[in-house]
Formats: sequence, C-alpha cells, structure tokens
Amino acid sequence: MIQGLEELPFVIWPKFNGDYKFIQLEVDSKPFLRFEHDCARIHASILRHFLHELSISPSSITGLCGISCPAPEGERYRVFGMGKAEIKLEYKRAFFSGASRDYGIRPSKEFFDRYKLLIPDWNLVY
Repeated sequence: MIQGLEELPFVIWPKFNGDYKFIQLEVDSKPFLRFEHDCARIHASILRHFLHELSISPSSITGLCGISCPAPEGERYRVFGMGKAEIKLEYKRAFFSGASRDYGIRPSKEFFDRYKLLIPDWNLVY
C-alpha cells in the first residue's frame, strides 16, 4: 500500500453546489470518490491528477474522443465508474448520472452500494 493512503478520505466533496464530473476508483483495494477541481476538469485529468498525487504512473490509452488518457486500470488501481454529479451541500445530497465521453464509462451502482456506508450522512441518488 502507498504510504499515507490509509489516511486519505473516501471522498472530498466540492466546496460549492453545482454539477461536477467525478470518478469512482480503488487504489490498493481502498475506495475513492473524486470530483473535478481547478486543476482537473475532465475525467482523464481527474484520474491523472489523483494518481500523480499518489506517485502512480499510469499507462496511456487513446480515449474515445481521440485524446491521450490514463488507462482505467493499472497495477495498483481500477476505475469503477465516471459521470456527472449534481451536488447540493446544504441537503447533503448528490445525484449521480451521465458517462465519460473519453472512456465510455458510466457511474457504478455496485460501487455506491458497496461503499455508501462510508458517508452515511449523505443521500446518494444513482
């Protein structure tokens, strides 16, 4: 396991209400839900930025839109889903839908079913 990985939270919610792209993944069998932010606004960038923070160098694939993207699965990680989320912070509600245009991957219901207990105070709609 990557040093410090166990201290990283399952999810870091956006700071404001709105629509955000997101990825669902496991790294060394630890689940993560990550959203777009200033440095990463498309699914490939969200994945690349998070893996870079963990010092993981992914192989590249050509996405469906023709751009270079991190592979959705590597030696230490696996992407389960991608899409868009509507976040309502004051209600602790997140509505997940859509799909990644680069990867053709939709949000994973199984991922949410398995890990929603990690954020019991949130209402997840998927």
